[in-house]
Amino acid sequence: MRKLVVVSFCLYMFLDNFSFGEQGGVISPLSEATSTQSISTNLKIGVVDMKKAFDEYEVTKTTIKKLKEEIAAKSDEASAKEKEILALRNTYIQQASLMSEEAKKAKEKEIAMKTEEYRKYYGEVSQNLIEKERKLTDDIINDIYNIVKIIAKENKYDLVFDRKSLLVGGEDITDKVIKKLNEKK
Repeated sequence: MRKLVVVSFCLYMFLDNFSFGEQGGVISPLSEATSTQSISTNLKIGVVDMKKAFDEYEVTKTTIKKLKEEIAAKSDEASAKEKEILALRNTYIQQASLMSEEAKKAKEKEIAMKTEEYRKYYGEVSQNLIEKERKLTDDIINDIYNIVKIIAKENKYDLVFDRKSLLVGGEDITDKVIKKLNEKK
């Protein structure tokens, strides 16, 4: 009895997957899959190695160079502030035994104030540089996307994927993208 129910259910599911066309003919789900496959083989697919395009884009190189220079300048400023605080602390340690309680408290307050200013400065500079890097990166990525769209349209690509997103297939258009990006300057 159990086998009969299982066989009946399987037969029902099999027949349920067929439908009748307008002319009374049977349309199989297999024929639908075959037509979908033939459609997908006609798609022109491109792939771009976004990391390579990003790294080889001249604007990326100059942006990174300028950002590194700015980081170095801000680092020098931070180092100067840090040295000033260290000098104040060393002076305080050397002269603390000769100072009155009032002078000690004033010097400690000055050191604490300079230290807090340094922390605030360092935090603001770090945050500003992170935001600047993010904005510049976004701008570069937008440049790349725009060039990819242009190349896709010119070469009639139906789909373009990042190389990391497509394991197999597609025509690699990375070099075209890099060339067009660097011509754009």
